[in-house]
Amino acid sequence: MICDRTQHASDYFGIHPRFEAAFDFLARHGGDLSTRDAGRVDIDGDHLFAVVNHYDSKPIQEGKFEAHRKYIDIQILLTGVERIGYANIDDLNAETAYDEEDDYTLYTGEGSFIAMAPDRFVIFHPQDGHMPNIAIDQPVAVRKVVFKVQSSH
Repeated sequence: MICDRTQHASDYFGIHPRFEAAFDFLARHGGDLSTRDAGRVDIDGDHLFAVVNHYDSKPIQEGKFEAHRKYIDIQILLTGVERIGYANIDDLNAETAYDEEDDYTLYTGEGSFIAMAPDRFVIFHPQDGHMPNIAIDQPVAVRKVVFKVQSSH
């Protein structure tokens, strides 16, 4: 897991060849994304795409850890605030079998939480269990973009 401020995104471009394209797309279209309807935005086919989400953050009791095999997530809040949980999947218990079509496994267990705001991003690799959408104090409206980066180069 990587967590930083968007102003430092270029520090991570060497990790994966499509990270730069994701942040470039955000720089060019970020304002449009915050008002766009929820759903998929194609950038480079299944290699790199964005998913715009609109939701109310939720109590931690309603959260589940998830992890993906095919994609790395770059999660960026456009509006609102939330907490996101993190734990390595080796430290979690699989609750569901892997869903290949939707690329996720759900997990239970304990993790650490970070506060997210619009000037921050978090990157989750396949070994990174994450619990997004968690309210900080009380549920609030959130708009988020999740870049899905194919994990194999």
